[in-house]
Amino acid sequence: MEVKNMIVPGLGVGVAVGFIMGVVGAIPILGFCNILCCLWTACGGFLAAYIYGRKAMSVEPAEGAVVGAIFGVGYSIVYTVMNFLTTMAFNMLGTGMAMAQGSGAGNAMASLGIGVAGGIIGAIIGFFLNLFIGVVFGAVGGAVYAAAMGKK
Repeated sequence: MEVKNMIVPGLGVGVAVGFIMGVVGAIPILGFCNILCCLWTACGGFLAAYIYGRKAMSVEPAEGAVVGAIFGVGYSIVYTVMNFLTTMAFNMLGTGMAMAQGSGAGNAMASLGIGVAGGIIGAIIGFFLNLFIGVVFGAVGGAVYAAAMGKK
């Protein structure tokens, strides 16, 4: 088992899925996709193990789990950053709309400051939660792929 060969498939899929879910999860109407977060991460670990398995002669369950866990790390980092940026953009948009409707600039700016502070705290807590969920369920998805496909 060479971990260096597992990094590219794991992080590549993690970055792609994290980017998509980070943006989609922050859009209010589409945010319901976040209820499937464990399923997304398990499927991402499965996909990362599949991509790794195309180059490897065989994929053992431990190797699939490692690739899935690497996916979970990449996913949690990118998801947290993209979700934070998208959420802050919507927060600023809401503040701008409130100012345009005649709310006092002081109230709007105070609301923006509270929103940014809450967003930073939420992003930090969310990162660690996503890291745990991503690593655990990504490893499960990768191990499921390895167990289902068996030796070539």
